[in-house]
Amino acid sequence: MSTNLSKKNNMKLFSHYQYQQLIVDGNKYLIGACKTDEFLHILLTDLTDFYEEKLSKEDSMKRIEELNPLLLDCDIDEILDDLLVNIPKYTTSCSLQYIELENQIEGGCFWFRVNLTKVNPQPFLDQYTENFYTCLSELYHRYNCLLDLVKKKDKEIDEYKTQGVKINKRSLVTDPFNEKFFETKLKNVETKQKMDIFLETMIFLNSIKKSNLNDPSQKNKSVHIESEVTVGVSNQPFTNKEIAVKRPPSSDMRCAVIPRIAKKAKQSKQNSFLQHI
Repeated sequence: MSTNLSKKNNMKLFSHYQYQQLIVDGNKYLIGACKTDEFLHILLTDLTDFYEEKLSKEDSMKRIEELNPLLLDCDIDEILDDLLVNIPKYTTSCSLQYIELENQIEGGCFWFRVNLTKVNPQPFLDQYTENFYTCLSELYHRYNCLLDLVKKKDKEIDEYKTQGVKINKRSLVTDPFNEKFFETKLKNVETKQKMDIFLETMIFLNSIKKSNLNDPSQKNKSVHIESEVTVGVSNQPFTNKEIAVKRPPSSDMRCAVIPRIAKKAKQSKQNSFLQHI
């Protein structure tokens, strides 16, 4: 038997955790999964307590066969990857001890269960601390580069003005940059929850990682990123209550799958400025 899953909608597991928010027993948690050569890792955390399951390929296949006894000829890796990348979407029941997942596929259902155990948080906290140091270092570097660029732009504009250049659109006229005002009057007054800050930081960490991969000169930076974390498309929490269909008892689990896979010449500096205004 085989299954017809839409390739464009499926997501794959990587060697770094991919986090989304999940409501467990009325509380907000982060759920993430990753895959190494030998193991599947599923992690649930509120950034204080950590719950994990580490599954070998053999154990994961055994569990799949137990929960889906009629599942024969289909791309198990593809189905399972999509299920674990989108755990909140497919959750039918969850607690701090387990997460039950169900994916509606053509001709039937695919079930999977994650059994969680509370683990030592220190390895994860150490990695998060390193990631935050990396982000802070990069932000400070970009902050200084941006300040320097803005100051140079003010000097450039002053030079044009001394040459008699005037800006026709008054809406484009700005006051000279005031660093003291920038540092004291433009503070962020918005308050956010720790988990939201974590997710935003992980998104920024990803952008750093990707830019470094595209820039060979950055491969040997003194601040090294050991792992990458990807956040789901939405950081809005999912709850198992959003899933209307309840999974049947394990003794009644079955999976029936039907086989149907089917630029312009360079101008002078003054002209360039006039063009932009």
